[in-house]
Amino acid sequence: EQSLRFCKVAVDRASEQILWTDPEGSIVFVNDATCEQLGYTREELLALTVADIMPRLPGEWSEGFGLVKREGATTYDAVHRRKDGALVPVNVNLNYVEYDGKEYLLTVARDITERKRLEKKSRLTQYSVDHAAGQIFWVGPHGMLTYASASTCEILGYTREEMLGMSIYQIDPTAPVPWDAHWQELKTKGELTFETIHRTRGGVEIPVEVIANFVEYEGKEYNFVFAREI
Repeated sequence: EQSLRFCKVAVDRASEQILWTDPEGSIVFVNDATCEQLGYTREELLALTVADIMPRLPGEWSEGFGLVKREGATTYDAVHRRKDGALVPVNVNLNYVEYDGKEYLLTVARDITERKRLEKKSRLTQYSVDHAAGQIFWVGPHGMLTYASASTCEILGYTREEMLGMSIYQIDPTAPVPWDAHWQELKTKGELTFETIHRTRGGVEIPVEVIANFVEYEGKEYNFVFAREI
């Protein structure tokens, strides 16, 4: 009995929304976090169905119930609708449960508003880099390209897939040799600015001013290059 009380306290104090639904989609249990995050009392939620709080169900609830029953569990992103009508993005984990001779789906939903905000910001940043004027690309310690913006590909006449298989010498035939010495200089100074030429796929040589920046990211080293035609 004491263990059951501990379990109830743990469930109610969990930060995730936890609710149980039957095969018809009726809500039969909710924890405190579900009530607080969705703005309902427990009594109000127990009078609703899953369709009332999850307006964008991927299909009929009975079909989804059967799928989870066969697979045991599933995870996906969805939205939950609050009492005031606001939509909250959530990551949903559904588990099939048999208890006391009855079938249920145990739902654990985590608010991912911040994750979605960061993803949107990341997409905006990526769009900005890809469409910035000039050439933007990353070079690794051995002189191989690891990233090229859309504008770089357009200016030099290569696809991104082609560029990611190229070395800096295929773009800049006057790049320093050996590359290791240039890399150590960049790593020591952190930033280098110089003029050089970049050669397009068609052989046209474009004079450019290059700003090279040494960057460490997730344990790896890169040369972040911005090149402006002069």
